[in-house]
Amino acid sequence: MEQSIDHKLKGESKKKKIALKQKYKKCNECNHKRKNFDEVHKICHLCYEARTILIRNIELIAEEGFNKIYKAIWIDGPISKWNKKQQKYNRLAEMVVALKVINNSGIITNKELNELKIFYRFAISSLNRTCVNEYYGITYDPITQNYMIITKYCNGGNLTHYIANNFFNMDWNNKLSKLHNIIDGLHSLHMVNILHKNYHSGNIFLSNKAVIGDLSKCATANDDDDDEVYGIIPYIAPEIFQGQKYTKASDIYSFALINKLCDGFRPPILINAPKGYIELMQECLHFDPCKRPPTFDIQSKIAIIRDYENNSITKIIPLSDNGPVITNPGAIYKSRPLSALIKSAESIRIKNNSGFDKRKFDNELIEDNDNNQDKKIKFIYEHENYSKN
Repeated sequence: MEQSIDHKLKGESKKKKIALKQKYKKCNECNHKRKNFDEVHKICHLCYEARTILIRNIELIAEEGFNKIYKAIWIDGPISKWNKKQQKYNRLAEMVVALKVINNSGIITNKELNELKIFYRFAISSLNRTCVNEYYGITYDPITQNYMIITKYCNGGNLTHYIANNFFNMDWNNKLSKLHNIIDGLHSLHMVNILHKNYHSGNIFLSNKAVIGDLSKCATANDDDDDEVYGIIPYIAPEIFQGQKYTKASDIYSFALINKLCDGFRPPILINAPKGYIELMQECLHFDPCKRPPTFDIQSKIAIIRDYENNSITKIIPLSDNGPVITNPGAIYKSRPLSALIKSAESIRIKNNSGFDKRKFDNELIEDNDNNQDKKIKFIYEHENYSKN
């Protein structure tokens, strides 16, 4: 009798253990077995909370092609680490972020996600990330059904607007400090074999320092099979217009133009630059890409120029021909695809040089027959270099 009771108790205990085990399910996200489980997403409550972000005070700040950029407050901030004692994720607390909305996310492709893949590659490979803007990840808006890329918000805006508003208030120490940040960021990318490919003053953002942003057109130097030229014409190296591949030297050319041009503003005539500055910019602008200095050479030369400047301050002389001057207030300065334009111009140049083309062209106009439509495109080198009439 006692044996049967004992057997019965053991059997009931075994059933309870089985029932207890059944309450825990394996999470598809973290692969751990947990009690609290979200049946809809098939993930545990911890992973569900990690996936969910709460934002407020959403404000449109810019439009970039077909995408819109918003400023917002992330209420609890990104995850910092796993709290083993409390069995939950610690977060960095409330912070301001930028949200890049990818329209028509239902047909999202690898190109739209390229900047996240590039930043991930950069983050796991680079030893210095301080001068490249931080990416926190991607989220989904259940109302609009669009994806949003989350990045650090830089309250100083971009370099274009900063120089336009502060040109004569910036001493050379300030300029050289920002210049050093910019080349540090580019050096960090080049050290892990990443090309920026859309490098201009609108993609340099300012907070406590200057950082490189918008990695959407980046590519690895050994795996760049995208022949599309994308950007703003004055910043694009001359070899690209000759059909050559984009290289690190092409980024160096753009770096030099960041210091001479500001998206449609007339470049300053430098008659009182610090010792060595003009010579360095001329090296970076060399027509032959093989003769442009690499990033580490530029870093060391800027450091030397800063040392000279600390010992002998160069004054900013306000002249009528010096500083940013807007030649066309209505112009829109945005990066855009340029391959069709370049091919069309090159085709006309070849025809004119070979003598087979009997038509007369206005020196400022070319024909672009994309999509079976004739479009007149006017080159304006002082601005973005072209605007569609």
